[in-house]
Amino acid sequence: MATKRLLHLKLDRHPLGFRRAHIERDAGKASAGWGLIVESPSEVECFRQHLKSGTSMSFNMVTVEGDRWAGEAAVASLSDALDAATLVLLCGLGPLRSA
Repeated sequence: MATKRLLHLKLDRHPLGFRRAHIERDAGKASAGWGLIVESPSEVECFRQHLKSGTSMSFNMVTVEGDRWAGEAAVASLSDALDAATLVLLCGLGPLRSA
């Protein structure tokens, strides 16, 4: 499993602010599975709506190293607490593409 920190993240072509985010990808596989973890996103309600409806979201990402990725993901979990950071876990649907 390879982990890359994200520098920029766009949700359906709109920039999404966050405190910390990283992408996890199965290394060495042509059709590798992947996931996305976002801490303290600027928008939480859109994730909550997609979790409730079960629909996918389109993401464009730039890693700290400068790699550009695009893919579709579904919200797997949303942890929203008053005394801790909000965490959103997303599961990649299909391949992660170079953008």
